[in-house]
Amino acid sequence: MLQQYPKLGEWGWAVNVMPYELPVGLADRSRVKVIEIRDSNDYVVEDEQGRRWDLTRIHLDGGIIYYLDGKPYYESHPVAVHYLRHYLLELEDRIARRDGYSIYEMQENRDDMRWHLARHGIDPDGPMPPGPPPAFTGAPRRGPSSNPRAPQSFRPETEEPVRRMNS
Repeated sequence: MLQQYPKLGEWGWAVNVMPYELPVGLADRSRVKVIEIRDSNDYVVEDEQGRRWDLTRIHLDGGIIYYLDGKPYYESHPVAVHYLRHYLLELEDRIARRDGYSIYEMQENRDDMRWHLARHGIDPDGPMPPGPPPAFTGAPRRGPSSNPRAPQSFRPETEEPVRRMNS
């Protein structure tokens, strides 16, 4: 997975990250549009009511890229939705069986995944896509490395482009 931050002119969501609160009056998970980037961490955004807010990057969510079967997919792409719906069922089953080191963390992950689907108009409880889900593979390596633990990252010049759903 790779967290995305909205770029200038793109829509994203304002998220409350403890212990750093959102400004008073801006609700958690509100849709916002980036209208100015002052530096790498300071943004000016506008909500859907036209109000402007100063936010730090930690408060912005532009979506998540999932690496499935070796390729990057934005969270609203049908391949990623297929993976998320299957993973949600697995999480719900583990929570019901109380199978896991942290039920609270699994519930939090489940709630976040449900929101990631719902914010794109996708019903988290809708019909299950047919067939097995794609495999979660992680990002490809950025080139040959003698270190097997070298960081992996998205290579936009060689990978298929990510389909973003901004309006």
